[in-house]
Amino acid sequence: MISFWLSYSNDIISRDSTLYINIAQKYLDEGFIEAFKLWSWPFYAIFFAMLHQMTGLGLEYSAYLFSAILEAIICVVFVKIYCKIAFTEKHLWVAALFIITFTGFNAYRGDIIRGYGFWAFTLLAIYYYLSYYQAEKKIDAIKWQLSIFIATLFRPEAIVFAVAGPFFYVFLFAVPFKKRVLSFINLNSVNFVILAVILLAFTISSELRLFFSEHTPDQSVYFSLSFLLRNFNQGVENFIEHVLVFDYSAKYVKLILASGLTTMLIYKIILNLGIAYTALWSIGIYKKWLKLRTESWIILYFALIAFTVLMVLNITRFYVSSRYIVFLVILLGLVVSQYLDVLLVSLYRHKQKWLLWVVALFISFQLLDSIISTGASKAPIKRVALWAKNEVDANEKMACNEPRLAYYTGYLCFNVKALKSSYDSSSSEQLMGDGYIYLLLWVKHKNQTMIDAIENDRNLVLIKQIKNKKEDFAALYALKNTGKN
Repeated sequence: MISFWLSYSNDIISRDSTLYINIAQKYLDEGFIEAFKLWSWPFYAIFFAMLHQMTGLGLEYSAYLFSAILEAIICVVFVKIYCKIAFTEKHLWVAALFIITFTGFNAYRGDIIRGYGFWAFTLLAIYYYLSYYQAEKKIDAIKWQLSIFIATLFRPEAIVFAVAGPFFYVFLFAVPFKKRVLSFINLNSVNFVILAVILLAFTISSELRLFFSEHTPDQSVYFSLSFLLRNFNQGVENFIEHVLVFDYSAKYVKLILASGLTTMLIYKIILNLGIAYTALWSIGIYKKWLKLRTESWIILYFALIAFTVLMVLNITRFYVSSRYIVFLVILLGLVVSQYLDVLLVSLYRHKQKWLLWVVALFISFQLLDSIISTGASKAPIKRVALWAKNEVDANEKMACNEPRLAYYTGYLCFNVKALKSSYDSSSSEQLMGDGYIYLLLWVKHKNQTMIDAIENDRNLVLIKQIKNKKEDFAALYALKNTGKN
């Protein structure tokens, strides 16, 4: 219900969503190969395109429905994992309460992003991994591998979990060596078969090798140690040139940069988990509220893998979006929920009703904060773009500076990236030279330089403008020498 509410209350589609819908449309129009050419890892879009074919819903609604299904899987599997890892007197409703009210997760429920599939099937894989650890049934080992394989179709980073996951058994020194080796093999048996099939296909088919080399996922560079080192060293050089104040500090610059990136990532993890939950966990550890079972340490092991993946991403970009941290925080939430469980039981037994009310209010506030938007609406983008779609002749060239403007005009306008946040006196001259007749812009109120340049440009004639409460605006202009008004 939360997912459908957030999807319904969204006033505009997200930028990433337009890409996935384009890929889905490409798959429907021209097939799998063409979808792959448009984006190197198009499976998420293809999946909801198939749902569109089965249900007859529009692509956008099919994407929201598919995402809602994946979100439901995440919530259900989260509780099922909690049932496996928590202490004897656990309360499953605490885990359900945590995941349903978790702000970091709810923040993206209204978006169309492939992360849902990665989170859902990686969680499902971990559930079967835990099932194998507890019962040692080969069917659970197979389910673990199939689930993580499906997760890989959403985000190739899941390969890291598939490879590193079974190595947990290396650290189970209490288990006999022979048994550990057998478990390692069982947890990799399907992976070995898949790898053998892929290698055989590459050996036989030169066309497949050529196709893969031309459409290798962008994330493949993350597996290259030389790329990571080169990127880090480039960052070191830039840091020395533009940031470092004293030359004699240069010998410590690698340590400074590495520690800074690590601190930034930890800071973002704490912010996404929440200060209150971080404090609760810290106090619980200090006070020794409970002794974690091995199953919880398995969860923390996978959290460590997730942290490693994020650090690699951090080194390549020197920035990590909060969205990429969600899965790590979900894993940590499985452990934090146990401490929340202990706290609530303790408060109830000691009849601390006022503190129970404080906790209840905090959790309720979290839920409301994540499902009620108080920010400025981006609806002007949609409204002006749809107006332009209906009023502008499709044969007349139109430029725009936002992917969603292009999306809502039915791609009647061409997205000019150079105009995204900058505009000067030569911009309209360049556009007219390129044959454009109309210009469709989304401008933030903070970008006063761009606003001034637009207002002082005599080549622009305003046709339609809509603002939001912050004075951000979407506007359609005619280029003056065309005679349009």
